[in-house]
Amino acid sequence: MENHIASTPARRPRRGERGAAPDGRAGSGRGGAAEGMALMKKDKSRIMIVDDDRAFVDSLTELLTALGYVVCAAVSTGDEAMAAAGAHRPDIVLMDIRLRGPVDGIETAEQIRTVHDIPVVYVTAHADDDLLDRIKETEPFGLLVKPYDEKELHFTVEMALYKHAMERRLRESEQRLHTTLHSIGDAVIATDADGIVTFANPVARHLTGWIDDDPCGRPVSEVLDIADEDTGRTIELPVARIVEEGRADPLRRHSLRTNDGRTIPIEYIVTAITGGGRPTGSVVVFRDITERRLAEEHLQYVAHFDSLTGLPNRMLFFDRLSHGIVQARRYNHLLALLYIDLDAFKRINDTYGHGIGDKLLKEVARRISESVRKADTVARLGGDEFAVILTEITEPRFAAVAARKIIDSISSPITIDESGYTVTTSIGISLYPVNGGNPEALLKSADEAMYAAKREGPNNFLFKGDA
Repeated sequence: MENHIASTPARRPRRGERGAAPDGRAGSGRGGAAEGMALMKKDKSRIMIVDDDRAFVDSLTELLTALGYVVCAAVSTGDEAMAAAGAHRPDIVLMDIRLRGPVDGIETAEQIRTVHDIPVVYVTAHADDDLLDRIKETEPFGLLVKPYDEKELHFTVEMALYKHAMERRLRESEQRLHTTLHSIGDAVIATDADGIVTFANPVARHLTGWIDDDPCGRPVSEVLDIADEDTGRTIELPVARIVEEGRADPLRRHSLRTNDGRTIPIEYIVTAITGGGRPTGSVVVFRDITERRLAEEHLQYVAHFDSLTGLPNRMLFFDRLSHGIVQARRYNHLLALLYIDLDAFKRINDTYGHGIGDKLLKEVARRISESVRKADTVARLGGDEFAVILTEITEPRFAAVAARKIIDSISSPITIDESGYTVTTSIGISLYPVNGGNPEALLKSADEAMYAAKREGPNNFLFKGDA
């Protein structure tokens, strides 16, 4: 059967309307979106706000409350923030970078994370390169650049909470793994002062592949063949220096090339062995960190890619868009942003169920990806909203060609479980530098053009200048 999804779209709220925050502050009309988000949250996360703008704090508190969070503290200085973090133990901190007093937001965030292990999301109206370099050094859990709307606020807070929970689980897993390895014994190799192996426990023999052959009496560099993970360059263990200085080397991570042909990631530490008050050799303690590395890679993936479609998510989209703007500015190219919204998609979920809706979204994602170049970025921004970044284009017409190709591809009947479905779409197009010089401006322009296209009827696209 062929199910045609209605061509008259339900109007969606524009930025600047219900709950939108064009100046980075909470709007007065929240509407149903914030209430819906609040109802979806089972546990109310506790948030501390650090900002010396009282009006902004009040409006942000109102918005966070509408989104289902609890603002447990609001302070204005770095010293107050440190004290409040210890007293209230919030789940997350929204930190203004520029604070009154001798300690700014970046220094305060570093202290809060180090002392209390609380994730921090920076909030700022300014984000120049020097500031971004300082921010990155503190490994923040998010950055909100004013202006932002309630969706961006909600998404950033939730991603920060999720990332912190994943990191905590990862640390807990590492601690459990460490306890287990310690109880059964880490891999241990001992050498004399000349770097000749004198001892290797069973774990070390298994890990290095020296099970059938005896590693004792061989140079440690032969038994522990260490290489740089990125370049493959052989790295000599600093046994001679460690023995001479009589101290421990810092914990390091490299690759181990085993005697039986494997290459595995390890972390290891080399420590001097002393006897009679002088160094007599060294001990190398090491372990396989393959599982940890896989967990770290998984964490990186879920932080940057949509779990349903596998496309870049909103966070990675903004990163790619920022990079694309830098390249376009450097080489004097045009850049086009296509904002794609499926028409009346809510009716699909309501009529056929979320299972069918999810399968349609995955197929739409595939069709969009196949309609553009491999060098272009296709992202899912959330729900039934997608975006495409077209880089290195010379004329606006190339963006129009891509938009029409996407519309034609999506509008072709989609077969799911032996039933046919037809989906229509609306696309708004903005161009760099014509419609904006930063990611937020380009997205806003494309969003406005998309709503204008939607008013023209299904399967239409418009440039911002034509909206």
